[in-house]
Amino acid sequence: MKTVIVDFDNTFTLEGRDVDDLIALLYLISHPAVYVPFVCTTFGNGTLREVNHCTETVFRQLNLRIPFYSGAEKEGDVNPAAQKTAAYLAEHPGQVHLLALGSLRNFSDLLRIDPHAPQKAASFVAMGGITETLHFHGREIPELNFSVDSSAASKVLQAFRVPCVLTGNHCLDHVHIETDLPEEMQSAALDLIRQPHLEWIAHAREFQDQPGVVLWDVLAAMYITEPRRFTDHIQKYALQPDQLSRGLFVADDAGFAVNTPTLAPDPDLYRNLFTQIANAL
Repeated sequence: MKTVIVDFDNTFTLEGRDVDDLIALLYLISHPAVYVPFVCTTFGNGTLREVNHCTETVFRQLNLRIPFYSGAEKEGDVNPAAQKTAAYLAEHPGQVHLLALGSLRNFSDLLRIDPHAPQKAASFVAMGGITETLHFHGREIPELNFSVDSSAASKVLQAFRVPCVLTGNHCLDHVHIETDLPEEMQSAALDLIRQPHLEWIAHAREFQDQPGVVLWDVLAAMYITEPRRFTDHIQKYALQPDQLSRGLFVADDAGFAVNTPTLAPDPDLYRNLFTQIANAL
């Protein structure tokens, strides 16, 4: 059993926003070998206030009895998420996997509370960053998770020994379309997310000329549950705030080691994911 603390910027219920944060969480809590003791919220896809409201709403709708703790907007603010994470790591050293799916503000505050927190975590996995300009069907896609708070991202990525980062570039081969979530696949969780999810795919087609969407955050969650399916790529990057303000990883032999794993394309990837959720939730 793997213990995973999920730190996300969930904006499910907000029109036109990504829903992959919620799907990543549903994937993890439906996994038979994963325990999620609590969830932390941060900004990114929306403001912290929006994320907290969306998370409270969807937890109530799905009757999810998992505590969630709010993060902070800026350095120096009281950060319940960072405080709770620090306490949990102290109680369970070497047993907790940290999953970062939004800005890295909460983890930067975690370092301020406990500079030794990276040594207490079993692993640190994040979704974010780009290794080169990100294009999807001819359109440039800006990086979000690290660029929204590049100072925090720089501190955190430098502090953890060989953090694992699923970059935007390495996720592009995994496009999700409607047929991955067929109508006959029913459950309370899937019934709730189905229509907003299909609208998100339609929005991508109409306004971004994309064939579907990438469930970015889900792929990061999968690295924790099924790391053997991935091919690791460890390289050194500069990880400076000015570069991360664009989310850019710049190769530098004198920099910091980061693992940017890749996953071979699998046509059944998302269908299997939704089947797991349907069977459990």
